[in-house]
Amino acid sequence: MTISALLPPIPPTGLARGQTFRLDDGAGRPPRILMIEDDHTIATMYRCQLQADGFEVRLATDGAYGLHLAQADPPDLVLLDVRISKLDGIEVLKTMRTDPRLVAPPVLILSNYSNGAMVREGLALGAREYLVKSQTTHSELAEKIRSHLPHPAESCSGSGGTRLRWRRRAFSRRRQPVQG
Repeated sequence: MTISALLPPIPPTGLARGQTFRLDDGAGRPPRILMIEDDHTIATMYRCQLQADGFEVRLATDGAYGLHLAQADPPDLVLLDVRISKLDGIEVLKTMRTDPRLVAPPVLILSNYSNGAMVREGLALGAREYLVKSQTTHSELAEKIRSHLPHPAESCSGSGGTRLRWRRRAFSRRRQPVQG
């Protein structure tokens, strides 16, 4: 057996060659993303790519159901469309920011609508980023998600008091761990 067979695979997007990131909460679970998106095709496309990048993705097709999922089991991060049925994204964000269980998870708005007033309102309500779907690649989205989760060597309380830590391992060209 070669050493490369013993090493974990490198995720497909968002990382420099030779680096892997892994979320460790003691049980080895991946970061949990709640995507609230009403367009089935877009939701499926992002979900498949994010799962391939190592994220666990739950999907809600309307704002009311998304809010219900978030309250039932708070995610590590929320991807939120603005124009969704039953309860629009801005109302979902307002409700999340008044619920003590949902104040902590970062929210990234991912929408096709990019008028200035909507962007300012979303950011003023606490969204960390306002991303336009047509201007955001899968790898950029994965990198934005990673940047809003706990950073390497930083520890914080996650949902339910779980301790989350990022681990970073770098490998040389010969797949040997780099010291330091």
